Amino acid sequence: MVQSIKLAELEIPIPKGFRIITDEEFNDLNQKADYGRWWSMKDVEERYHRKRNWILGVLYNPKFKPLLEHKAVMYGGKGGKSVYLFEPTKFSKFMREWFPEIDKEMSNGYLNVKKAN
Repeated sequence: MVQSIKLAELEIPIPKGFRIITDEEFNDLNQKADYGRWWSMKDVEERYHRKRNWILGVLYNPKFKPLLEHKAVMYGGKGGKSVYLFEPTKFSKFMREWFPEIDKEMSNGYLNVKKAN
């Protein structure tokens, strides 16, 4: 089916391979693309505009670690290299709900935390 836009007597064809969709459909597709995979540390750094050390400070803070570990964040790695995977929906929810407390903790110097595994 060829889509088109008709203005009075003027008809503008929509090229093959293109679709007109609603804002709701567009937003839904963007969300699925963003949340349809686990995030890497780099993804989280870019999304929240924070450096790796800041994120690690949150992950290993005793107040937040039990809320995240094996729920919103998976830890792993081989050969001494740490790998972190973030479940996007749960991690985003955590950040929205806990950000005021996270900000307070990080302001109190919990930034340069050593891994306590």
